[in-house]
Amino acid sequence: MDYPISVPSVGLVGGKFVDEDPVQGTPGSLIPSVWGNSVTDELLAVISAAGLVAAEADLTQLLQAIRRIAQVGAGGSGVDTGVANAYAVAYAPAVQSRADMLVLRFKVKTTNTGPSTFSPNGLAAKSIVGRSQASLQGGEIVADGICTVVWSTTLDKWVLISCTGGGAEASQLDAETGTDNKKWMSPLRVFQAIAKVVVQATETAFGWAKVATQVQTNAGTDDATIVTPKKLRFGFAISLTPNGYIAFPTWLGGLVIQWGSVAVPASGTSLVTFPLAFPNETLALFASLGFNSYTASSTPFVGIQAWTAKVSASIQNGYSSSASLVYWLALGR
Repeated sequence: MDYPISVPSVGLVGGKFVDEDPVQGTPGSLIPSVWGNSVTDELLAVISAAGLVAAEADLTQLLQAIRRIAQVGAGGSGVDTGVANAYAVAYAPAVQSRADMLVLRFKVKTTNTGPSTFSPNGLAAKSIVGRSQASLQGGEIVADGICTVVWSTTLDKWVLISCTGGGAEASQLDAETGTDNKKWMSPLRVFQAIAKVVVQATETAFGWAKVATQVQTNAGTDDATIVTPKKLRFGFAISLTPNGYIAFPTWLGGLVIQWGSVAVPASGTSLVTFPLAFPNETLALFASLGFNSYTASSTPFVGIQAWTAKVSASIQNGYSSSASLVYWLALGR
């Protein structure tokens, strides 16, 4: 901002405006509209930046604006005269209103014991919150400490930025001990606090443990992981019927036992299809005739001609006098 020296015929004398002199017959200086508007806009910008509404009849607004901006920039300082949890300070120059991002400092008179308020220069008391925007708990504002607060128009609250002697960051020892309720903890301190109390679980110590994989469950050698019911049951199946089976869990080797009966004609064979196909292989097959008496002239016997892969077996009735019910038992995995 400067005098309009670049404007032709503006009529400056010695670089300044002059009045018309009728006696001497000299014209007065001209004030171009561009320059007049620029000066006015610049002054209004200062008033607006201070949070004031321009008023044509108020000739003190520029001074008010400069004082307010200076106070915001320097962070007005004062001494608390209030009581615990209700802080009050008389600043000079006085704080006329709460402008967004107004920063103020004060020396604390009394330590807070819970939620607190702040009133500069008799303005309505407003709540003080921490940087997390939560109400104060107690001990964040300490007697004789230097407290810094900033006004948030959005929150309609004062935000506590810092206070010497209170609300310090917890050390690792503080976090692990867990007895101080006045210090704040960083994510690292939270992790350290958890790690201190959450240890590997054992038969005698409460703690944390990973869930075992199915491979670990089957191997049965890991003693630091936890087995879930689903993994214990994995591979288990049962059918308690006349032609049934029981399949043991994989961690027990996956043994499968199957049983049943089949009618086999005299001196003939019948094909038995297992209720459950063996997943890997058939290990053994047993058979027995199912009657109490027989004709002495014909020696009864039962045989297993062959088993086909993992799904069936052929059973032979060597008794020539009659057909017979043959009971069978198969083992596999």
